[in-house]
Amino acid sequence: MAKRLRLTVDGTELYADLLTKEAPLACIEMERAGRFRTVLFAANVCYGEMTFNTPVADYWGEQNVQAETEPGDVTFYNDWSSVCVFTRRMEQFGPGAKFAQVREEDLPAFQRLAERAWHEQPITVEVEVVSDGAGDEPCALPAPERLFPLPAPKTLEVRVLEDEFEAIWLKRPDEIDRMVERNAQTGREFGVWAYAWGEAVTLADFLRVLLGMAYEREGSVRTLRAVAARELRFFSPIFRDSAHMAHVSELLEEAAAAYGEVVSFAEFYALTRAVQRYLVQLSFWLDMELPWDGVSALVHRAWNPELPDPNLPGGADGVPERDGRGSKGKRGKDKSKSGGKGKDRKKGKGHKGKSKGHGKGK
Repeated sequence: MAKRLRLTVDGTELYADLLTKEAPLACIEMERAGRFRTVLFAANVCYGEMTFNTPVADYWGEQNVQAETEPGDVTFYNDWSSVCVFTRRMEQFGPGAKFAQVREEDLPAFQRLAERAWHEQPITVEVEVVSDGAGDEPCALPAPERLFPLPAPKTLEVRVLEDEFEAIWLKRPDEIDRMVERNAQTGREFGVWAYAWGEAVTLADFLRVLLGMAYEREGSVRTLRAVAARELRFFSPIFRDSAHMAHVSELLEEAAAAYGEVVSFAEFYALTRAVQRYLVQLSFWLDMELPWDGVSALVHRAWNPELPDPNLPGGADGVPERDGRGSKGKRGKDKSKSGGKGKDRKKGKGHKGKSKGHGKGK
């Protein structure tokens, strides 16, 4: 019998068929995760994409990686342990492992959910792998694989970080209130958000690189722990002073100190993974803090004033731009003809993105 990924939102069930032959590793890990609740939100760089974090922490296999996505693709991005559901034709920010497929007749329900997430986030969702038949065997590997590398006893610092991670799994961190209040009297709150979100993403991605090195036993434990500790101490005051996130700063300082006790690749992996997962979840909450529909409308008016906003009633709904087949709008010389103001942007000065991206693509 077939296995399916089930998403339940407000009592409504949505399904995608697991691709157990094409991507067995991801399917196994999602099934092993059991039933879990998480927060779903819009992938705000890419139209029609939803994402959510998962408990799958140590999946390193990448099978059935797709350079391009189609509506209905469900992809796992192991950089951030997140799942992305693509409901429209669009350009993704980086290839991921496609492990499930939404049936064509079910796609409209996913599209409606994606539209809701654009205006209303976060949305609590319950996720589980289910079977079409009772008593079906769990997903099985075609050959032995090392799914959970580098096991190590959990130190006190790792347990503390995991507790902090669990505390913000479904609940918005209280410290975001202080970030929002920063610069409130000057009307320049956006800059605070940009730095806080950007630093969380940058540090999480860098730690992911170090995790990969530990997984492959590249370099020495001494060098890895020294680099990780220095990075955490570099970013700690930025969160404290720029974003007023004193608690985040303290966690990074304590983790940096804990690297002094690390003596093996396994211990390094466990501590670094705990820090990285916390930062990923923090970045998701920071992402959800921004009113993306309003911000995107503002930027659209500034960059493409001659084009209607496709996200507004009466906009360009259904035109090629909405399904990824059209151009991205006129710029530069054409913009001057339209009377639109704003500085020309030099080539290469846009959004930095990632060379090897994840679902959020930011």
